[in-house]
Amino acid sequence: MPETEFTFALVVDGPDVADDAAMDAFFAGGLDDATVEDRDGTAVITLFRCAASADAALRSALGDVPRAVPGARVLRVDDQLVGLADVADLIGRTAEGVRLIATAARGPGGFPVPAGVVGRGVRLWRWSDVRPWLVEHGFVGDDEVAATLPTPLIDATNVELAARAISGGAAAA
Repeated sequence: MPETEFTFALVVDGPDVADDAAMDAFFAGGLDDATVEDRDGTAVITLFRCAASADAALRSALGDVPRAVPGARVLRVDDQLVGLADVADLIGRTAEGVRLIATAARGPGGFPVPAGVVGRGVRLWRWSDVRPWLVEHGFVGDDEVAATLPTPLIDATNVELAARAISGGAAAA
């Protein structure tokens, strides 16, 4: 089965992003396909993982994180929320063009339902819902934008990670 590159992010407690030695160990420990950023004291690891399936990509990353950084704990798979301007940037269109698609003023209609609304009516979507819809309706080719984890896999994994955290168990692997 051919491999696909999946792009997804994990929110992780433990690694000190500012510690060069910790980051060297992190990358040497099997996470050389990742970038790491600090979000208010919590590490967010964005992976570009090749695997035969989304599940295989995610499970391998969940196993690699604690091996690469002892004591690190994956808190959750990031929802990767996007606004319409973000979608426009990701697919190389104008924000207005994406707004017209999302509101069904252009295209087939049926754009994914927003994951939430913040502030004064700013709608946010899960990229894992938007990307497949854009591919399905021909707005981008399947190979033009990196594959994402399916929303049900993200949700199931986050439930599993939360349950393990409550019970004091190890992170999913």
